[in-house]
Amino acid sequence: MKVLIISSDPIFLKNNSSGDVWQRHLAYAKSLERLFIVIKCHGLEKLKKVMRGNVEAIPSEGNSSFSILKNLYQKSSAIITKEKIDLINTQDPMIYGLVGYLLKRKHKIPLVMNWHGDFWDNKDWLDEKKINFFLLKLSKFLAKRADKLRVVNPLIKRKLIKAGIDEKKIIVIPTPVNLEKFVGFNEEVFKSLAAKYQDKKVILFVGRLEKEKNLSFFLKSFKNILKEVPMSHFLIVGEGSLRKHLLEIIKKEGLHNRVELLGEVSHEDLASYYRLAKVLILPSRHESFGKVILEAAMQKTPTLASKTTGATSIIFDKKLLFDIDNQNECYRKMTVLLVNEELRVALGNKLFEEIKNNYSWFKSVESVSRMWQKIIADEPHLPAGEAGITRR
Repeated sequence: MKVLIISSDPIFLKNNSSGDVWQRHLAYAKSLERLFIVIKCHGLEKLKKVMRGNVEAIPSEGNSSFSILKNLYQKSSAIITKEKIDLINTQDPMIYGLVGYLLKRKHKIPLVMNWHGDFWDNKDWLDEKKINFFLLKLSKFLAKRADKLRVVNPLIKRKLIKAGIDEKKIIVIPTPVNLEKFVGFNEEVFKSLAAKYQDKKVILFVGRLEKEKNLSFFLKSFKNILKEVPMSHFLIVGEGSLRKHLLEIIKKEGLHNRVELLGEVSHEDLASYYRLAKVLILPSRHESFGKVILEAAMQKTPTLASKTTGATSIIFDKKLLFDIDNQNECYRKMTVLLVNEELRVALGNKLFEEIKNNYSWFKSVESVSRMWQKIIADEPHLPAGEAGITRR
């Protein structure tokens, strides 16, 4: 069995990458003869093909948006013909979904579209970019033409069914997270961090510095939190297009001694940061999953999150959830967590037990493999329930 994935993640083309993206796809590929991943990237990046085991990552190249997409299509088509690909899997049901759909029509092979975002019936997502109105319409056209839609939580599945998508097409498979990697931690890294922030109550954010993560909102909340908990300190791990903007807010609000933008942190060191933090914050406007919640929970660190579909499918205790963009509720609940150590520890322990018992790397990886196999074998569709997740 040979599968072709169409993606936008450049990490595949970084040979020294140690993150979980490669780990996931190498796990998927164990049940395959070959796995090919064609990645959208600009020719100026001069990224080269990368081979790991039976997985081959290929850059699209191109000097404009049109030529990049054209190359995505042409390179994928050539691989399908040469390698006799059995199935196409696209990263989303929009631009990459369109490339996949055109390939499906040309080569007459099945198509799976991943659904990693929460964008249907989502005003916040629509307001972010004008092009999102077009992308929404495109996704509604393409969703009905895929052989299978893989979503990462049951709430998104309900949205799609409500919108008229055939339930038999939809399968819930959470993004595989290797929780074992976050149970332990690097003692030397942790000791160094603990010494540096020994008198601080650390709040941590891990993720992309993009508009949907809503960090500018939390920086305003953090200023109020400092009034109640003066020893609070906010660490931001990750990179993105809003880095400069966030630095401007930090300077304007006089928070430069209390907020640090750390940039990227190696995947191996993340557990030490989760262990250091009192609370992980996830203030997103929309989120389809939230794997950082699972990662932090392995160090028994609770997450305070906005009520996105992703967070509310993982966290059920109302003490750890607040309404999107609600400054007062966010500030109030974070302050309680920082002041009430007994409550914070209890919530962290509870979340640890729930996630440990209900999320499985093996089940999620196995479910993706079985989904591909069943489609290729033209067997009946998988049950439309949840896969890789056993919770309510």
